[in-house]
Amino acid sequence: MMESPRLRELLHAVRARGSAAVDEFWDEIIGSGMPLIEPGREPDRWLVTLLWREREPIAGVYALVNRLTDKGRVADGMMRRLSGTDVWFVTFDVADTLRSSYRFYPFGERDRFFGNGVPAHLDAKALMARVMPDPHNPGSGSSGGRGFGSVLELPSAPSLAEWKQMEARPAGTLSAYDFTTATGADTYRIRQYIPAGPMPAGGLAMLVLLDAQRWFDDFNVPAAIDAAIRAGRCAPVGVIGVESPAAPQDRMRQLGANRRFVRMLADELIPFAESSGVRWAGRERRMLCGQSLGGLTALAAALWTPQVYGAVLAQSPSVWWRPDGSVNPNTYTDSSNSWLFEQFGAAAVGPVRILIDAGSNEGLLTEHLHRLQDMLSDRGFRSRLQVYTGGHDYACWAAAMMSGLAEPCGAMPADAPSRRGAGRSPASEDR
Repeated sequence: MMESPRLRELLHAVRARGSAAVDEFWDEIIGSGMPLIEPGREPDRWLVTLLWREREPIAGVYALVNRLTDKGRVADGMMRRLSGTDVWFVTFDVADTLRSSYRFYPFGERDRFFGNGVPAHLDAKALMARVMPDPHNPGSGSSGGRGFGSVLELPSAPSLAEWKQMEARPAGTLSAYDFTTATGADTYRIRQYIPAGPMPAGGLAMLVLLDAQRWFDDFNVPAAIDAAIRAGRCAPVGVIGVESPAAPQDRMRQLGANRRFVRMLADELIPFAESSGVRWAGRERRMLCGQSLGGLTALAAALWTPQVYGAVLAQSPSVWWRPDGSVNPNTYTDSSNSWLFEQFGAAAVGPVRILIDAGSNEGLLTEHLHRLQDMLSDRGFRSRLQVYTGGHDYACWAAAMMSGLAEPCGAMPADAPSRRGAGRSPASEDR
């Protein structure tokens, strides 16, 4: 059964008028923008249809949609051809709060990934060099290689307003430098952004941001910070960004709960930044933010250096990680022991506020984070878990980052509920 009413209309029109109906359809779709979004069968649900136009003979098209069709859901991303047309399509019934990045992969008969049929599990990383954006939805505000690429987003998805102008020139001061540790054993590339405008009376808030090369080069975080400050979304905040290595194994060494790296941030880099002439606000207005392995590092910092930060923002943290390397994302199960759970279960409660973000489509990761939040709440940590509708996705993390910057690093509301299901929105757990 074809779910999209508009495609059913097209099919009837093609039978009546032939290729002219197809050309009119593409003119209409290109003019209104992609993807095709139509009301769903239930309130707060939408039918989202991704479309690909066949320009040359192909065997099929795979739509790689973050955490909707990757990993073990490959079959859900296989597009179908509308009979008698050049239209390939796949339709999803989704919540009106969803945001997800997507790409297309048209393939031939002897394709290395799909030549022998639809694989049960697909390594999206191996495919990423070959996929392409939606030519009619390359990315809101993105150009010159910057941006989140093609994104499907529904009306009630968290705002990405601050990230819409990827090519905007930051109003403040950008700088970059190599920072060598006191022992001389390690050197890190640092990106710094100090926003324009008068210095706040209490000093400038500090965001210590991991994977800085992605956030500065690909997503223009300085321009987003400027936009957030102008809109009153957050107080003036400067960014101290730490780049990570390009090679996966080297990034794992740096961000895999590396105690030496966490201590370097606390004992060397932050003091160095504070001595460089900028008047920073101090611990209560200092936040460490990271994603995936970087989120793991942020939580490790809350364990090992809680007195250094007012808050840590851990986005989709790698809860599967263990020091002995015995578990990876593909072998992690519902019954796997979480190293983070063990560590926080034994740690003293510190002053740092722990902010955790994760996507509703991240499966076991989010389930384990619910358990971690319950334990943190029970033990008295100042923590919250916010679950957005989406996946392991920079477009989702960017929106959540701005929400995190808007939250104070001080005390939580006294009446905030502490347990899942205890009088709170299903998207958030707070203490």
